[in-house]
Order: sequence, then C-alpha cells, then structure tokens
Amino acid sequence: CMGAGKLSTIVAVSFFSASAIHGAPAFPLRIRLMNRAGVSTAVVHGIQREAQRLLGHAGVLLELRDCVEVMRVEPAGCTAPAAPEEILMELLPGRCTRAAVLGYARPGAYAAVFLGRAEDLGREGIASRDDIVAHAIVHEAVHMLTGSDQHAVAGVMRAFWGLEDLRRIA
Repeated sequence: CMGAGKLSTIVAVSFFSASAIHGAPAFPLRIRLMNRAGVSTAVVHGIQREAQRLLGHAGVLLELRDCVEVMRVEPAGCTAPAAPEEILMELLPGRCTRAAVLGYARPGAYAAVFLGRAEDLGREGIASRDDIVAHAIVHEAVHMLTGSDQHAVAGVMRAFWGLEDLRRIA
C-alpha cells in the first residue's frame, strides 16, 4: 500500500509537470519569509529570483515576501492567518545544533533555513550563499507542499548536499 506522503509527492509532481508542459496557468505560491537573519532586501530579491527559476520549471509562480520589510508598510500582510497557498518560513541566523542541517519543515506549521549553514557551504567556493539559501527554501517548500519528510537520492530534494550538489546549484 502506498503511504500518504508518497502519494502526495506523486500528485504534486504530476500537477507541477502537467502545468509546465501544457502551459497551464502557474500554481501561485507565497512564502512569508521572516528574515530573522537580517539580510538586505536586495539579497532577498536575489534569493527569490533563483528560487523562482527553479520553481518556474514546475509551473509555480513564487512570491517571496520579506516580512521584516512588509511589516513596515503593511503589517496585515504578514500577521494575518496564512492562506492555503502560503508557507510560513524563517531565515535564521546561525546554525542548527546538528551541524549538517541546512533547514527543516514542519508541514502544516512552518519551515526554516539556517543562514549560517548556507554560509559554511558557500565557503567551499562552488556555489554562492544566496543560491544555496534559494535551493534550501525550495527544498523546504516542497516538504510543506507535499506534507512529506521524504527525500530523493539526487537533486534539490536530497537530504544532505555534498560538493556535487553544490556544483549543480552553481
């Protein structure tokens, strides 16, 4: 019997693939990013561009909302309850207590990405910190969308990224 996590992953991949192939309207996705790491608005915009490039192949139209910035002009834009097409995510300074962890997701609640771990990986000189963050955001968003903690053997949904994965990101 197929578990619910695998089934939701198959459904999500099928929907995204069909949207991209058949030119169907994009699937809208809004991520409310609590930028607790304090990166600049320009950096958040660059991260959004890279994440959109990845998700665009799957027919997803991403809006990455920097809630620290939004709260200055439109507080309700980040304090209202999340809509079904929204994901709550934090960009946190520092690292997780488990050294190799770049982020985590609690489907139905929120997700987080650790800037410090992305900086560590960026020091390898293969991919930039911001591109690594963008890929980590997409990784955690997929967990949130599918409601699954499953990982793949390769690609953005791989559990831990090595040098070859960083080369693909670059």
